Amino acid sequence: MKTNIAIELNDEQRLNLAQKYNDTKNKKLLTRSELNDIVQNYVLALIDTDGCLKENTEDMVKGAWDKIYYHNGRKISEAQYNSIPEGPRKFYGF
Repeated sequence: MKTNIAIELNDEQRLNLAQKYNDTKNKKLLTRSELNDIVQNYVLALIDTDGCLKENTEDMVKGAWDKIYYHNGRKISEAQYNSIPEGPRKFYGF
């Protein structure tokens, strides 16, 4: 299923997310492609969890989730994640 979900972010929010996504302090704003990766990985992380999605989402916001490592849209181990060179497609969930 394809979705068309509107997400409004101001420049400050885009900068904050870009710095977290790229693990850098530069001033380059988050792109649509990068936001898409974040959302896709978040949805995959929710699919991989057990229990109620609402509770899992609340736990994630509170910082209670363990990190889930993703690369190119698939879940991988922490060791595999650490062996991947730094780049914009390297992302971990919560």
